[in-house]
Amino acid sequence: MVEEVLFVAKQNRNLVLFYVVGCLVFAAIGVFLIFRDDIFYKIVGYFTAGFFGVCCLPMYLKCLLFPITNLILQKNGFYFCSNNFSKLIFVEYDNVSGIELLDISQTKTICFNLKDDSTVVKDFNILQKFIARANEKSYGYEFSISLSGTGENIEKVYRLFKGHTFYIQKTFNEAFADTPKGKECKLEIIKTAIDNLVAYNDTIF
Repeated sequence: MVEEVLFVAKQNRNLVLFYVVGCLVFAAIGVFLIFRDDIFYKIVGYFTAGFFGVCCLPMYLKCLLFPITNLILQKNGFYFCSNNFSKLIFVEYDNVSGIELLDISQTKTICFNLKDDSTVVKDFNILQKFIARANEKSYGYEFSISLSGTGENIEKVYRLFKGHTFYIQKTFNEAFADTPKGKECKLEIIKTAIDNLVAYNDTIF
């Protein structure tokens, strides 16, 4: 059975094209500065041309030719892409231990932790593992989702996480699992499921 998809965020080609043009402009400025006589301008030129022309431009050209899917929300979990070079990684809502919308480097970012991060971290390269540890140290969250370049309203997406995902779905899943076969799922069973969920996630609530 194919899992129902609730939301998909992909790179917006128009925005990515804007980033490509910006990278080209700044790289050109960097090259221009390299040919100045002043050593300070040369240093700034090498840094600017290297950062925008070598680091950023290939990444955005790749996104322009092959748009990246940053996030897929489903009923029982979500796929996320930690950066433009990584593959989509699936996370079950039951595995989420905390989630928050933060401003990181003036960019709104969905940050979250997992009860068991081994299934996610195993697919990370050395740089991604370093960034995850740095994020956890700086912001208290190991993983993050940025929708910059997609044109999506990240606050709306965050409300989808907080509204539909995890808690409501988890409550009904637990309630129906505790209902004997052939019996009715009554209010008492749902209340017990809620109490158990709150107790299990007491550090969050």
